[in-house]
Amino acid sequence: MTRTSSTAVRCPECGRQQEVVLWDSLNVTLDPELKEKLFEGKINIFECIFCHFTTMIDYPLLYHDMDRRFIVQYYPFSSLMVNEDYLKMFRKNGKIREIPLSRTYLEEPHIVFDMNEMLRYILFREKIFQIGQD
Repeated sequence: MTRTSSTAVRCPECGRQQEVVLWDSLNVTLDPELKEKLFEGKINIFECIFCHFTTMIDYPLLYHDMDRRFIVQYYPFSSLMVNEDYLKMFRKNGKIREIPLSRTYLEEPHIVFDMNEMLRYILFREKIFQIGQD
């Protein structure tokens, strides 16, 4: 399922505040146009309506491809440095503690801490799918 949330963001350039829609998750099987938006750099972007300053908002994002049966979870790298509670949601083996799902690929998202790493992993999985690897 694709999910968004709305939050108030203060422009780092002019200081004015506005509501911004942030993407929490993308399901590219149900909403295929979102994959293109992600690769074009149009997901979780802030553009100030007053001064037109534009920047990416460093915000967690889940990418889900039901057809190719994989998910990628992006977390901002800063989460590792400032929030020990964040780290408590992981087991020692790096897996997320509480995912209320049955034994499927959904239980083990590929975790990344860099958006470019997320894009590279998605491309990697696309290439494997295209050549028919199991």
